Order: sequence, then structure tokens, then C-alpha cells
Amino acid sequence: MILTLTLNPSVDISYPLTALKLDDVNRVQK
Repeated sequence: MILTLTLNPSVDISYPLTALKLDDVNRVQK
């Protein structure tokens, strides 16, 4: 099963990640 999350390209928001972990929950800083 492949799950993709596609955001609206007109939304111009970037979320900085400190580290990208595979097979884990990636949370962004507020």
C-alpha cells in the first residue's frame, strides 16, 4: 500500500524538519 499526501500547490507554507525519520512519526516545531 502506498500512501501519498499531496498538498495544494497554491499554499506557500514550508515546515522545517530537524530530521526526517523513515518508519516513524515526523513532527514539526511550532
